[in-house]
Amino acid sequence: AVGLVAAATAAAVSFLDFGGRAEAHRRSAAAYKDILRSFELWCASRASGGNVPFDLADLKARLGEVDAAAPTVPRRLADRVEHEPCEWIPTAEGLSAMAPPASSGDDMTATVPES
Repeated sequence: AVGLVAAATAAAVSFLDFGGRAEAHRRSAAAYKDILRSFELWCASRASGGNVPFDLADLKARLGEVDAAAPTVPRRLADRVEHEPCEWIPTAEGLSAMAPPASSGDDMTATVPES
């Protein structure tokens, strides 16, 4: 009985290919991040008075390529995420307010003894 359960579990794990699916999601995330970095560079350039060229057609094409190569997200998960509230944070300073507080003992701050 144990051997049968082990064989069924091994077959299910092989069929579902969790490692391959995780790698596909990692590659897609890296591709989206590359596009985001390009956009951030353009935004930073504009804010500092620079003139980094920005091609909206190229951005659209790159997003289309990444979307086409990205793995499919299960419909229930996609629906749930689409209905979660989203908050626009216009500055990096606004992100620090969202960060969870560091737990005691896990932070990297040093304690200096009083003399």
